[in-house]
Amino acid sequence: MKTSKESLKIYKKINGLWEENGHKTANTILHEKGLSNFVPSKIDYKLAKLICRQIYKRTLQKKCPFVFENKTGRRHNWRTWSKKNVYNINTDTGWACLTHDFSHWMHHEKYNGSKRPHCAEHAALELRMTKLVIEKLSKLKQEV
Repeated sequence: MKTSKESLKIYKKINGLWEENGHKTANTILHEKGLSNFVPSKIDYKLAKLICRQIYKRTLQKKCPFVFENKTGRRHNWRTWSKKNVYNINTDTGWACLTHDFSHWMHHEKYNGSKRPHCAEHAALELRMTKLVIEKLSKLKQEV
């Protein structure tokens, strides 16, 4: 699958935002997950649920129907097909992986699968979600 120049430009911006704010990029985490010395990049489950609900509401203009479940290990953040409306949040994958995976689901919901993955629309959605996560995390740091 070929990714457009426009979306690659946005993904570079996303990776830059993560690195500037002291987080690993989704590509780095996915590469490290395959290594035997993988160290999880823990995320706060309650904050992750809040952010997923907010981005769902902002993107689709309706309440998020998902019940979220906290998972760990080497699995992805994704909807559970065996249970209706359950979305697994893997708190070991880091913020970049959560935003990437959830933005894929939002993109699928918004365009009903009519647009291909990693197109410019998906990249823009992931960028908005990344900015929201970084904003929330920086507010938390200021409060501490």
